Amino acid sequence: MTEKVVTFGSVNEFDEDDHAQVPQEHMHLHIQQRNGRKCITLIEGFPDDIDLKKVLRFFKKSYQCNGTIVTADDENKVMQLTGDRRKQVAKFLEEEQIVPKESIKVHGS
Repeated sequence: MTEKVVTFGSVNEFDEDDHAQVPQEHMHLHIQQRNGRKCITLIEGFPDDIDLKKVLRFFKKSYQCNGTIVTADDENKVMQLTGDRRKQVAKFLEEEQIVPKESIKVHGS
């Protein structure tokens, strides 16, 4: 007779179906002070399936600001927007369901 082991709240690391439920990376929204009252907004952690050029074009047109995409040394892409656009970007990412609200981390005051 075989004994069945029941565990509650544990995840089998070797089960193939559990890999699809891995929580996704967080998106980070930073602000970097330039000089005086000028600042830039840094957005990093975009999912790989997002076309950054289209999103940047939308941000520039909608928020009436300038922006660029910078590739860091570890192939991580960071979007830069002029001005403090953290709240607007977070609202856009949530409304367009690019990432869930829990995955958006807004840094700074």
